[in-house]
Amino acid sequence: MLIDKRASLWPAIAVATFGVAPPVHAATPSAAAAELPEVVVTAEKRQSTVQQTPIAVTAFDQDDLLSREIGSAADLASYVPDVHFGETFGQPKISIRGISYSNLSTGGEASVAMNVDGIYVSRPAGQLGSLFDVSRVEVLRGPQGTLYGRNATGGAVNVETGRPGDTLDGYARVNYGAYNDVALEGAVGGPIDAGKTVLVRLAGMSETRDGYGKDYSTGEDVDDLDTKGVRGTVVLKPADALTVTTIAEYSRERDHSGGPHFLAEGGQLSDPGALGDTPYGIVYGGQVTYRSRNTYADQQPFYHREGYAYTADVQYDGLAGVKLRSLTGYRKLDWQLTADLDSTSFPFSFITYDEASKQVSQEFNASGSSGALDWTAGLYYFHEKLDGDYRIPVYLSAYDDVGEYSQGYAARGGAQTTAAYAAFGQLDWHLATRFTLTLGLRYSHEKKGEDDYYVDAANETQYADPYDPDHPPYAADAPFYQSKRWAALTPKFGLRYDVDRDTMLYASASEGFKAGLYNLGGTTVAAGAPLDRSNPVVNPEKVWAYEIGLKAMPLHRRLRTNLSAFYYDYRDLQVSQVSNNTTLFTNAAKAKIYGLEFEGDVLIADRWSAYGSASWLHARFASFDSQDTSHPSLGVQDLSGNSLSQAPNVSARLGTKYAMPLAHGTISGRVEGNYTSRIYFSEFNLNSVSQSAYAMLDTYLSYRDDKRWQLMAYVKNLTDRKALNFSYMSSPAQGDPLMGWYLPPRTYGLQLRYDLS
Repeated sequence: MLIDKRASLWPAIAVATFGVAPPVHAATPSAAAAELPEVVVTAEKRQSTVQQTPIAVTAFDQDDLLSREIGSAADLASYVPDVHFGETFGQPKISIRGISYSNLSTGGEASVAMNVDGIYVSRPAGQLGSLFDVSRVEVLRGPQGTLYGRNATGGAVNVETGRPGDTLDGYARVNYGAYNDVALEGAVGGPIDAGKTVLVRLAGMSETRDGYGKDYSTGEDVDDLDTKGVRGTVVLKPADALTVTTIAEYSRERDHSGGPHFLAEGGQLSDPGALGDTPYGIVYGGQVTYRSRNTYADQQPFYHREGYAYTADVQYDGLAGVKLRSLTGYRKLDWQLTADLDSTSFPFSFITYDEASKQVSQEFNASGSSGALDWTAGLYYFHEKLDGDYRIPVYLSAYDDVGEYSQGYAARGGAQTTAAYAAFGQLDWHLATRFTLTLGLRYSHEKKGEDDYYVDAANETQYADPYDPDHPPYAADAPFYQSKRWAALTPKFGLRYDVDRDTMLYASASEGFKAGLYNLGGTTVAAGAPLDRSNPVVNPEKVWAYEIGLKAMPLHRRLRTNLSAFYYDYRDLQVSQVSNNTTLFTNAAKAKIYGLEFEGDVLIADRWSAYGSASWLHARFASFDSQDTSHPSLGVQDLSGNSLSQAPNVSARLGTKYAMPLAHGTISGRVEGNYTSRIYFSEFNLNSVSQSAYAMLDTYLSYRDDKRWQLMAYVKNLTDRKALNFSYMSSPAQGDPLMGWYLPPRTYGLQLRYDLS
């Protein structure tokens, strides 16, 4: 009787969630054949399904990715609760449950770990590649300090690329869309010997697109796209118990993206205490566009990213009940970006980022089962060599009114090495038929060393051509070397209760750890003051996370309902803090984060489904004092209670799909909408430096024949809603222009796909 009463609640939940009720026959045995599919994941370093994994995880298989036109980390954000994607100067800023990062200088590291084929991608710019011929993407929400370690305080994104099978398979896809968007992608693979002991897969992609806007100063496009990638995978099976997989990948992007757009003058801002200054590019006669995808930037943005990746994955399961795995990775990344800092036609100043990194990682892990115990244990090593800087040449006539162009030169950067190692383990103990206790622990040790330099922007000389590369910095601070070590223990405790085979309750407490860093060349001092060497190092962040959740697939697995509630104690936030006209990147803040999340799917009928997600998030500083340089009259402010950056209170997505069989195929339509409440991009929570609440609508119509062809038409951002994914108030030295980056406009296109099998 208890089971009957509980089951009777699920139709009501479906009505409350999706506004529709499953048909009565969904509860009968005859309908059991039609059920929601599940995606296999490896979120806990062993195979399970999303519904069997006691953490908040959203997964996408290859069909999901292709049918939704998901080709980058940015595209994932609107499909996952409490995930936001921002961009600043060509670098992604992925935020999960309000945890992001704000340091964009060389040495800055993301708070969300991205792992491609099990290999950690250290550089934020490197997170923009690899999403072609992908078999699965998993987004893990919440700190993953035990199994994934450093820099996973917000969560982790796991990408699994395509593997060759025992038979010939593959696909080809061509897309043509708005803004002359031409995308090609394909893969082919299978055995190359009769014994099927050598399997090979080749994959590639290319996409070019005209710009979303024009640079009126140069006559060229801005925010265009030109990217390519190729990957080769070889799988060797010399014995039944041994599999050796090697993967080599190359990707490149070279276009005119990444530059900010001018949004408003300082004097147009309504915030109390604003300087009211006009940006110097306008003072000196420069032209500008306001809140437009077009620009008058005298320096056309240029973005270049080139990456190489090599992976060796050796798996052996010849021991009774034990699987052994070795993961070896090497990644090399070079990226550069040049962008105008005020987006006016006056050649006032621009910035050039330049970064090169090489990383090597090695992981050995073992997993197995023994009676009532399931366990995973491993050792990990990571080494990275990083070189980078950013340079800002400036026309100093904007400061001294001498009537001549004189050059100031600012440059900051250096070289950094990281050596990290860890030991970890996690144990699942099945206490009884339905209870499982999880215990995990990771020990992490890390050493960072850096050679740091700083060139003072106040060094100036009269010079006929301020952009002449032969004009050297007038005086530079001598390189300075130092190093520091950190260690951390990050535990996890969990309890799982299986109500029945389709319903699970779970609770967990875990700690996340974000590595310390050197803000290379990033110490900023008041004019005329000596360079302060006391603040080049930033200590680790830590977060304790507490979560409870429910995962259920009732009504003969025609309804999926996943709920989670969480609370975070977030300490030693790595933030930019301003005091006495000095900007320091330091551990100066604490935060409290809590919220609710929902994900659900329902089969309304065998050919009609609905799905959605929603989240409510309260992410606030518990203590943080800082000064807004664009509002100096306000002095140092107590920001306790202010929202964290990139942490909207409410976000939601709702979609429905209907498929209709025809004589020789199936036609299907899908409509999806998403809503995001106001997002602040600054810790000062200024409405001017935020994106107000917005909603977007996407539509898809596809036809698949009975064999291998599929044709799809789509419109994304149907109403052409203009929304920012990030903005910032620039320096008072430039007159406080408000700058930002936009989400894509309305796009549409046709996609033709052919499957080999």
